Amino acid sequence: KDDGSLALNFEIRKNGASTAVDTGIDVSAASWIRAGFWFDGTRVHYFVDGNELGALGGANLPDDEDLSVSYGVQNGDGNSRTMTLDYYKAVQEI
Repeated sequence: KDDGSLALNFEIRKNGASTAVDTGIDVSAASWIRAGFWFDGTRVHYFVDGNELGALGGANLPDDEDLSVSYGVQNGDGNSRTMTLDYYKAVQEI
């Protein structure tokens, strides 16, 4: 979520370069969503509330880096910037 916007964005980043997409989902105060992603070996598919909204791939897909998942929220007016995370789950298929 960016300053001055309600839009939920999904982004992949490699070596300081990024590819981002607006999911088309607006997040308002006191709302709850379920966001997720899945990597199929070539693309990262992103989901909101169980529905796949799209997939990102290409040059900015990390392929030789340690990976981390991060979340950020900005409200644009200097007030409290908070987000409540109900749960976090990571699964690796072998």
